[in-house]
Amino acid sequence: MKIAIIGARGIGEVIIKKIINYGVEDLSILCSTITSTKKQANYLNKKYKSNIKALKGEGDLFQKDLFDAVVIASPNNTHSHFIEQSLQYNFNIFCEKPLIWNKKNNIKDIDNFLKYIQKKHKRLLFCNTPNKYFIKSIIKKYPKLTKNIKEFTFVFHTKGNNIHENIAIDLLPHGYSLISELLGNQKTLNYKKISTKYKYLCSFTYGVCKVNFEFIETPKIKKKLIFKINNNSFKRIQTGTGDSYKVFLKNKNDKVRIEDPYNSHINLFLNYLYQKKQAQEEYRLSINGMNWLKNILLSKI
Repeated sequence: MKIAIIGARGIGEVIIKKIINYGVEDLSILCSTITSTKKQANYLNKKYKSNIKALKGEGDLFQKDLFDAVVIASPNNTHSHFIEQSLQYNFNIFCEKPLIWNKKNNIKDIDNFLKYIQKKHKRLLFCNTPNKYFIKSIIKKYPKLTKNIKEFTFVFHTKGNNIHENIAIDLLPHGYSLISELLGNQKTLNYKKISTKYKYLCSFTYGVCKVNFEFIETPKIKKKLIFKINNNSFKRIQTGTGDSYKVFLKNKNDKVRIEDPYNSHINLFLNYLYQKKQAQEEYRLSINGMNWLKNILLSKI
């Protein structure tokens, strides 16, 4: 199995580590320049004892039948270009969220690009929104709590350099992955927001459910992830590092260990890749999530 990763720092390195842990050995990377690609490949090979190849440019990447999949972890404004190229060569795609976005976005352009994806796409399309696995765990562990949902709150404080509206672009896809996993595809109404330099707050109705999101992003913030379903609150607890890393969900009565959401999502992609199967549900969620983000940020709801 041959996989190319576009953007091999930050979240790109996190994904590379998990792909290596899965057992994939034939990896190549592409960064912004030949020099930076070679430097990062050397760094990764030394750190993870791997044999990652450094691509010289897009010409080395976009060739017929050369790769089985492409991971796109480059800046947001490059996603549409790399998705378009990947579709032309019929590559499977794992893309960092948001699926497509740049400063010149308008509703028509995004609609046309999503139609292009739907017309051209024949293989896997995953958007990297792993937090939905928290909801999957709750549905499995506490099925009664996920019935007749009237209110949902999501508090997410994370490290990053985004400010103002860019916080929404970065973190709203995570919020949508939670409510869509919990409630399916519903109509969004009465969207209200408060945006400051490091904070983005919003409230809206999703179907019949009242939803509140609280996002804070700064480079040094203490991480926090809490969600509340009606009156039942769950907090993410993370312990250990490396091989000892564990993730738990804690409520007032219980603490349940769950699979690392990043591992779950990337492993699901790789499982489908190895089995050469379609993942229509992930494809649908990727398209629906992008449509929702477009409607929230570019139109008045």
